[in-house]
Amino acid sequence: MNLKIVTGNKIFKSIPLIVLVSLFISLFNISELTKYNIPNLNSSHLIVFSYGYLDPSSIKQLIPVIIWISPQLLLIYLLGGSIYNNLQNKIIYTFTRTNKRIKWFFNQSNYLFINVFLFYLINFLITILVGSLNNIEIITKNVLIILIVLLIQVFGSYLLLLFINMLSLYFKISYSYVAVLSLTLFLIMFSGLIFEFSRSHIKFIKWLPTSQSFISWHNLYLVHDFQNLIHIDYLEGFKLNFTFSYYFIFYLIIMSFSMRKINKMDII
Repeated sequence: MNLKIVTGNKIFKSIPLIVLVSLFISLFNISELTKYNIPNLNSSHLIVFSYGYLDPSSIKQLIPVIIWISPQLLLIYLLGGSIYNNLQNKIIYTFTRTNKRIKWFFNQSNYLFINVFLFYLINFLITILVGSLNNIEIITKNVLIILIVLLIQVFGSYLLLLFINMLSLYFKISYSYVAVLSLTLFLIMFSGLIFEFSRSHIKFIKWLPTSQSFISWHNLYLVHDFQNLIHIDYLEGFKLNFTFSYYFIFYLIIMSFSMRKINKMDII
């Protein structure tokens, strides 16, 4: 492996910042999680609480939402315009000399996915490490639920970044950031409003893009114990196959619009 590729990687260069943010979030979540007096508290509880849980009744309070969305905000800051920036820097070479636009875009998208995976892997490792230093047991038999939460966060954030980059092909990059962040916050707050004021429409929440990230809202037997311990109900019919199908459809839509635009771009 080329050492320059590794050391020049945006995630690699930002490890100190990622660790610092992850450390702060982990300590905050540990302090909140311990309030539930969960017996046999372990790392899977901490991971679900940190990356897959948001109390619907607390959404109207801004702090829990900000804490939960902080990793995504950092990821957007680091990688939000990565494909767009590479497109601007290499557009003449990529499109006039090689004329392989689709292949270039797929390579950029795959590289973005690897970076998102690396970002969350670092976050999860820091969270588990901080938890173990605070007497939260690491239990290997619960590795499956940790892996599921990891994949949900990776795919969800990856699509979020792809969406930003897709919009940047049609509008200014600054508009893309504002639009995606505003939409994300609005949908989370909207979920809270439905939970609190319109329980008859609660099934609609599973159709919102932001809801896919909350494993604690899913009907999954692996988290039923956690849901009972913190007194949260799952959404009927909200299962993992729904979320991953949802992600796949959004991926196809985003990639289709992105490649269509790139193919039609003119070289100035």
